[in-house]
Amino acid sequence: MKSGQIIDASFVSAPVQRNTREENTVIKEGAVPLEWGKTQNKLSHKDVDARWTKKCGQRYYGYKNHVNMDRDMKLVAAQACTDASVHDIQMLEAVLRGPEAGGEGVWADSAYRPVCRASGTGRAEAQERRLAEGGHRSQIQRAGLS
Repeated sequence: MKSGQIIDASFVSAPVQRNTREENTVIKEGAVPLEWGKTQNKLSHKDVDARWTKKCGQRYYGYKNHVNMDRDMKLVAAQACTDASVHDIQMLEAVLRGPEAGGEGVWADSAYRPVCRASGTGRAEAQERRLAEGGHRSQIQRAGLS
């Protein structure tokens, strides 16, 4: 399992919640609305951890599974689950294995390459430098031209 690392994320849908605006405000603050605690059935049917996100104009509600798998064996070597609103690049360090454990090469789509329109490619170059310093050879895709 040292042929390289393929890192990607996929959405895991959750049932859409029908909450009031007040309930959503309380949930975003990290609490549970008082009315839900009064009825055990309602509380057990509500998901307070799932979040909304938008990708390519389409909305998703639920979670995101971030996975690192071996390039040749296709076995999962590292995994993390977050709410859907967490961007892929925020979880790169969490699932990235050292070159001795997963090989030097790191393959990922362009979502794992930082883009900063104000400063050009500075953040992407910094990430490439961090990967190289850690003994990795970056094969992270560049964003397509639009």
